[in-house]
Parts: sequence; C-alpha cells; structure tokens
Amino acid sequence: MQDKTRWDDKYESNDMVLESSNLLELALPFLEKEDSKERLKVLDVACGTGRHSLKLMALRKLNLTCIDISQVALNKLEDLLQSVNFGKHKVNLVCADLENFEANEEYDLVMKFFYLNRDILKNLRSLVRQNGIFIYESFERLNEAKNPNHYLEVDEILTYLSDFEILHKDYVNESEDKRTIRLIARRIL
Repeated sequence: MQDKTRWDDKYESNDMVLESSNLLELALPFLEKEDSKERLKVLDVACGTGRHSLKLMALRKLNLTCIDISQVALNKLEDLLQSVNFGKHKVNLVCADLENFEANEEYDLVMKFFYLNRDILKNLRSLVRQNGIFIYESFERLNEAKNPNHYLEVDEILTYLSDFEILHKDYVNESEDKRTIRLIARRIL
C-alpha cells in the first residue's frame, strides 16, 4: 500500500511527461507477424502514464494490457487514450501491485522500463511466447556505493534470459556510478 500511495502522489503532483524509448522502433522489425493486420499482443509492465504503449500504438495495431500500481497514472493514460483516436486497438488497463499480479497468458511482446524487481523479472520471461520479444531498459550500477536493490549488476539481466536470443544490446552511460542497459531479446525455447 505504501508503494501505491507513493506512486499515486508522484503522478498526481506532476504530469511526468517523458519521451518513449527508441527501443520500440528498433524492435518493430522483430515483431512483424505474417499478417501485419493482426494485432500484436503486448504487455506493458509498470506502464505509468503509458508513454511506451502510446508510442507503439502509433506504429502498430495492438491488443494491449497495461499494468501499474498507480490508479492515478492509469486514469491519465485512459484520458490520453480517449483524447486520441486509438479505436483500432484493444486496451486493458490493470491496476495491480506487480508483486501479487499473476498472468496466465503469453504475449508477442513484453516490455519493462526502469522498474526493478528481480522476482518479477524472473516471472516476466515466462509471459513471452516462443519467438516473442522482450524489451528491457534499466539502470546498472557501476559503483559499489549504489544500492543493489535499485540497480542491476553489470549484465545481470542476461542471467535471467538464458533461453532468449539477444537481438540488440547497448548501454548509455549516465555517470561514473551508473549506466542504462537497453536490450531486445527473443524467446527461443
């Protein structure tokens, strides 16, 4: 409940307008289906106000599930969806604590940006269908002074993806203490 209140307050206090990741454009060629008119089944984990989902919706037709702990963020996303014509998409907004969320579906694409929970990360990989895509972007710590509860170790994400083919991986140096790892992976088993 404390996390929910903290995130609701954060989204209530400002618009949190951020750019979407360019990993979405890089992933598109890997997401092409035989019939491009078919909707991609997408899960956006810890979606916030949906900046990544909205960007993807502008590029492809989706069957989209957005999950976040903040109802305030989801309400803002719902307002954005209604203000723009996204009628060709099917959208399901789910307010849930990700630590207790259970999905019994597989997705063509699972995307997770800047939210670290190692237990959830282990479970997310099972939600990607065979030949499906996983997009991940988060901070890695380059200095022991950074809290390991908030930062991945260098290339730690790769240990969770042993049955995935890494299609794209790069780094953005934020400072001498941290960097961002960005990757696109395909589930092969």
